Amino acid sequence: MSLVVALLPAGCSWSSQEPGLFRTPAPGPIDPTPTPTAVWTPSDNPRLPVLGAWVWASADGTGTRYRIAVHAVRRVVAATVLDWSVTPLTGPGDRVGAVLPDVPDLGLTRFSEGNLNVVLLDRSHDAALRPLTAVGQGSQQHCLCTPPWVVQRVLRFGVTTLLQAAFPALPRGVDRVDVDITTLPVFPDVPVTPEGEAPFGTDATAAAALARPGTPAGPVVRTPDFAYPSPPGQRLRLGVVSVLAGPGTTSVSWTIESRSDGNEITGITVPPLVATDHDQRYGYAGGYASAPSVVAVDGRRRSPLVARSLTTDLSGLHQQECLCTDLRLWTKGLVRAGTTATVVTDLPALPRGARTVDIAFPGLPVLRDIPVHRITAPTVAAVTEPAPVRTWTFRMEDPQAGWPVDQWPTPVPNPRQLGGYQATVDRLR
Repeated sequence: MSLVVALLPAGCSWSSQEPGLFRTPAPGPIDPTPTPTAVWTPSDNPRLPVLGAWVWASADGTGTRYRIAVHAVRRVVAATVLDWSVTPLTGPGDRVGAVLPDVPDLGLTRFSEGNLNVVLLDRSHDAALRPLTAVGQGSQQHCLCTPPWVVQRVLRFGVTTLLQAAFPALPRGVDRVDVDITTLPVFPDVPVTPEGEAPFGTDATAAAALARPGTPAGPVVRTPDFAYPSPPGQRLRLGVVSVLAGPGTTSVSWTIESRSDGNEITGITVPPLVATDHDQRYGYAGGYASAPSVVAVDGRRRSPLVARSLTTDLSGLHQQECLCTDLRLWTKGLVRAGTTATVVTDLPALPRGARTVDIAFPGLPVLRDIPVHRITAPTVAAVTEPAPVRTWTFRMEDPQAGWPVDQWPTPVPNPRQLGGYQATVDRLR
């Protein structure tokens, strides 16, 4: 993974491919095309803060690469907003300013729900804040956000699009949260800006750097080939790209590589792609990337760390969900030999001082002495200042599709619409 700006110690950078073949439908039958407001061209804003970014590459055969960045977490009236962005870097027809020739899928829409698969983790209260979601009879399920199924249609090569999602209000005293975007490692300890203010960057090159080329890296270690049982006969191989240890979460980025042609994977709940006890541990959505267990190599006998979970009360399921990538979103992506998809599994924090780990996938040889890389809170030079309050309102017939970087700080959701949205705070386990 290519983590930039502030989340890694000096001299360290990684890149990783992420799954790009997703079959996530837009929510319900309403699927409007956003109204274009202008032809966007590359713009710059030396005051845009960049708290961290990952390079993410699709596995749909196009090789399109993106940089996904986090810019701020802001308190607003009766809510919290996450400001983030997507910048397409390279791919077919990658002339700067050109719309992507094929509508991509960023893999961030929750399977069968139409909601955004991003959560804010408040470690001090073991809480997971989900995006505010429309409620009420006849309401079209959607989050109070710039919907990914709309944003994906207007992305342009070399152009950064600022995005936003609204979450429940954070408790008083919470000044940092972890940002978990399901296809990426966690962004740890992102500072929370007080209501009525916004962060402004002091690095004049940070915003322009979002469009610079990024090169994904491959696994540092791989398992032997194995025959996956569903469909029978197709051969796969797993690999570990990186182990990133934050103050509250360890993110393991790993690959699934097709070694032979096959049909669409149907038994996505079968080890070694998921944990052997996945159904007992996580009652919700068996197709999550729960497979790896991790043991720190420090001379002590320790129990393996397994994927973290959170409750899923939004849909009234009252079950546990793995804090990791949903494998069901790209099962068609491995039908061709040589195709690789990268997923992320989030586990509890590693012991301090752990420099290497052993990782086990069910039924496969243990991968040993994999290096650990520490990620810390953002240290980007930025200042917090009062910001003019502009607002926007979600309209299903014309959803908000984002803003250019010169619009920072972007508008925030109009508080008058919050009564139509449900606030969900799940428990982090």
